[in-house]
Amino acid sequence: MSCSTYSWTIAEYVLRCCDADNLAEILTEGALDRDVFAQATSRWSLSDVTVLDASYVQPEPGDLERNGLSPGVRANLVAVASALEKQAQDSAVTGRLAVVVDRDYDPPSCGSRFLFQTDGYSLESYVLSRDVLDCLVTVGLGRSHRPAGMSDVSEVPNTCSGTEIYERVIGAAIQAAALRLSLRQMQPSLAPFERWIRRVVVEDSDGWAALDGSTLLAHVLEGAARSSELASAEEARQAAEVLVSDDAFALVRGHDFLQILAKVFRSPWGRRVTGGAYKDWTEPRISRALFLALGAGIDEQPLFQAVRSRVSPPEPT
Repeated sequence: MSCSTYSWTIAEYVLRCCDADNLAEILTEGALDRDVFAQATSRWSLSDVTVLDASYVQPEPGDLERNGLSPGVRANLVAVASALEKQAQDSAVTGRLAVVVDRDYDPPSCGSRFLFQTDGYSLESYVLSRDVLDCLVTVGLGRSHRPAGMSDVSEVPNTCSGTEIYERVIGAAIQAAALRLSLRQMQPSLAPFERWIRRVVVEDSDGWAALDGSTLLAHVLEGAARSSELASAEEARQAAEVLVSDDAFALVRGHDFLQILAKVFRSPWGRRVTGGAYKDWTEPRISRALFLALGAGIDEQPLFQAVRSRVSPPEPT
């Protein structure tokens, strides 16, 4: 039986939200988002709140077009939030509802009280942190730096800190983000080819990841038969690199960071400092481990505070 058997149309979902006084629900884009918010509601002791991913609500033909949206999971949820807002202006929507989407590079223009966006580029942006990586190394692996004993040598060889890992990844991630931003500015816009991660080079001895954004830009334009636009595109890329360096949390794609991180972990340096623990790990598995390292710290982020307020029952009067 297909997943669509269990899904509502947007109109059905809105009607359901109007008819259920005690409904408390969070709609998210994907499985990781769902699980992160499910853990959050457990910490908040909100046992009546259900967390669903986007597969539970599917648009009908015309739903996205009416909202000026292009097809996609994020667009589906923005359409849901728009429909809930429209309904709330006509009659009461009694459910305690929050629709959570990634901010991305283009925040949706939907002005809905039900729509909540990540503070950074995506949910994964919350783990782009030296502290989170340090927790992964220290608690997850037990391989952090330790004081020396009588021999003046740390008892665990090949140790590292979260900062040492972060700094090996962030430079290449900034290059990837600057490239994406410059390609988006072109008319019509372009995107890096799907296997751009192969262009990321990781030094065997030191584990530093590097990406030549200028060379990759030229390659993308050549493949699109638009090499004549290279000079202006390179100027835009260099300007974007400055912007991304100043605000990596907002402008580096979480998935890009995690892809590069996975490649660093698979490198000879990465295998040494982690004891080979992550050499076969995929990006989704690494991201879940990082959210475990982040833990309840995410509750202090503005998005999580706002969602908690939205789905919590009203204070008794």
